Amino acid sequence: MELLNDHHHPLASKLASWLQSSRKYSSFVTQFESKIRKKLRLAQSPEQQDELLLELETAFLLLTERAFGLVYEPLPAGQSRGPDFLVNYTSSSTFYLEVTRLRASGFARDDTLTTERFSTMLANKLGQLQTGSTNVLLVSLEPSTFTQTDLKTALNQFQQRAEQNDPLIVNRYGFQGRKHFFNHFQRLSSVLLRGDDFSKTDIVFLWNNPQAKHPLNPKIKTLLLRSHQKSTA
Repeated sequence: MELLNDHHHPLASKLASWLQSSRKYSSFVTQFESKIRKKLRLAQSPEQQDELLLELETAFLLLTERAFGLVYEPLPAGQSRGPDFLVNYTSSSTFYLEVTRLRASGFARDDTLTTERFSTMLANKLGQLQTGSTNVLLVSLEPSTFTQTDLKTALNQFQQRAEQNDPLIVNRYGFQGRKHFFNHFQRLSSVLLRGDDFSKTDIVFLWNNPQAKHPLNPKIKTLLLRSHQKSTA
């Protein structure tokens, strides 16, 4: 399959490796070939290419699990923003997965995930979560100098700020106050945190939202963690 006419494209070698190593991934790329071709063509800057690489790598990792099937960028009717993936576990069990990156440029040496940028990113992503469904947010952090405690601290502080009606949280990104914010926050089932370079086998953490209306199925959690504890090198 020739996705790229330019074999010197920054993503060419990774894509070729994944396509050769996985029939399931090759089938996924074939199914969504026109969409992927367009995204490859439009991703001109290093930042855009990194974002696209994260999406395509996430798809590769998810599809290492036989139980998972993927729909790329499903856009529910009437919405202008949707999640990156609909993941099928069984015919009756699915979840949505949105992926995003936090860059090193936003973090000082002594910063952790308890930064304003983490809260801003999370509040912004809540608008893409689907009502009546399980929603997982995957965050790739650069550099990968974090701990599970950092993740829990950041998410707890984010929730506390919303409960205290912090206007920087509850009055941004289209939220109309505390109640409206928590209607969206309760759609967030889990946050999966990973480093940005799987060739170095970064550690992966998963946080479950205790307020989620649709918690992540424990069996899906096991598969999701296992898929993201594999190196893509």
